[in-house]
Amino acid sequence: MSTSAQQAIKGGASVYKPDGETLRQFLLNRTALLLCIQGPEGSGKSTASAMKLWMSAIRQAPQKDGIRRTRMLVVRNTFNDLKLTTVQTWKRLFPPETYGQFLETAPFCHKIRAGDVECDVWFVALDDEGALHKVLSLEFTSIWVNEARELPRRVIGGLWRRRGRFPAVMDGGPSYPIMILDTNAPADDHWIPIMRGDVPIPSKLSDDEKRELVKPEGWEFWNQPGGLVEITDDAGNHVRFEPNPVAENTAWLPGGKNFYLEAARGQTIHDVRIALCNKLGRSRTGKPVFPMFRPDLHIAKQPLQPVEGHPILVGVDFGLTPAAVFGQHVMGRWLILHELVAEDDAGMGAVTFAPLLKAELASRFPGFKFSLFGDPAGDQRAQSDERSPFMIFRACGLPIQPAPTNDTTVRKEAVEAELNRLVNGYPAFLISPTCPRYAASMEWGYRYRKMKLAGADRYTDQPVKDEHSHVNDAGQYLLIGGGAGRALLTGSAEPKKPTNTRTAYRPFAKPTGKPRRW
Repeated sequence: MSTSAQQAIKGGASVYKPDGETLRQFLLNRTALLLCIQGPEGSGKSTASAMKLWMSAIRQAPQKDGIRRTRMLVVRNTFNDLKLTTVQTWKRLFPPETYGQFLETAPFCHKIRAGDVECDVWFVALDDEGALHKVLSLEFTSIWVNEARELPRRVIGGLWRRRGRFPAVMDGGPSYPIMILDTNAPADDHWIPIMRGDVPIPSKLSDDEKRELVKPEGWEFWNQPGGLVEITDDAGNHVRFEPNPVAENTAWLPGGKNFYLEAARGQTIHDVRIALCNKLGRSRTGKPVFPMFRPDLHIAKQPLQPVEGHPILVGVDFGLTPAAVFGQHVMGRWLILHELVAEDDAGMGAVTFAPLLKAELASRFPGFKFSLFGDPAGDQRAQSDERSPFMIFRACGLPIQPAPTNDTTVRKEAVEAELNRLVNGYPAFLISPTCPRYAASMEWGYRYRKMKLAGADRYTDQPVKDEHSHVNDAGQYLLIGGGAGRALLTGSAEPKKPTNTRTAYRPFAKPTGKPRRW
């Protein structure tokens, strides 16, 4: 930093000293063009990001008149978050009375004039399309995206193209143009952990979408230690949270390392894992259809095996992204054993999916009788094909039958009833950990969309239709077809005459292996 700038800010904010090795490495790096830092709440990542932006300003080479001119952009997903959080962090570090005038009307701008540093810092919320289009037409030296998990990859790409554009080449060009991203732990299907290499690129994406998720040269990622560590028993069950001895920024937090224990009080385990332990978590936007689903109760600790003497029940949802869920009803309990979800980028019809499902039954459940239940709409012929999905399945040797109802309320209440039941102290509904898609849909993926209305939170009447809904609908058809919710349909909890499973189709003449008992 120049001597004149040092003199100009004397008496301003206290000297910043990062508390933590990850923060230090993030700040000391001079080779990365995009720097992304992830950490728990209170880890100092926003402060470090603001200081990194300031470093871009003071490293700018002076122009002919001796002034280091730069233009910065700071963005946040919503105006309220920008005004109440991001701007306040910035003004605490760079008080206007020391660094120069701060324009308090949107778009906010801090006109820093400190010695030989002349830096305009613009603050923009991207919650309206007009603001985004405006930003993407401007030129900046460096950009800071605060809470980057809230912005899609393509918006980041658009912002990236606006850095390194000021000052103009005729005025010397930018000396240290960078893009800074800070974020709390995102969902496990977010582009940040995928690009960082924590999560594989989903095969269902198009080639262009996959290319967007490959880490470009010069993009670097830092991940801070969590503020807490989770202690579990030998079976993997949660026991407690403890302060992480290597947590960062605790020197600047009230209570030091105990700050995080206090912050965890009254919070759900899921929220603590994401916000305070810095662990990836499933997206929780909207309102879950099954809020009573508890992963610690309803997901088995070990893979479930099929139980001899009980048929395999299969629920099937059709469409361009069909899905099937396999399970059994054993002594009053629903055991979800396996899932099959289409991942064809161009879509997959019943003609392709039926033989895949048949092969799956043959390889995973040899010797078992089975029953298939599908979306009742599958009995209707498509405009592009004279055969219905049910006709295609039956022609493939799969005697599928329509589920008793397609009423979403009945299906939902039938699943809820099983989630709320225990059988001899054990959950009446249990998913094998080998069914990650179905488990994700039950936990939060199958949800109602939040409506953009003023006042109290309101949600759509029907669940969102996406990759989570298909596999969840298949699970509902399994339960309804297998007898769950019978009282809702008939007014009687007594089962109807059972299906004669002796006549059920068997994919092979002889069993290829004796299934283990569960």
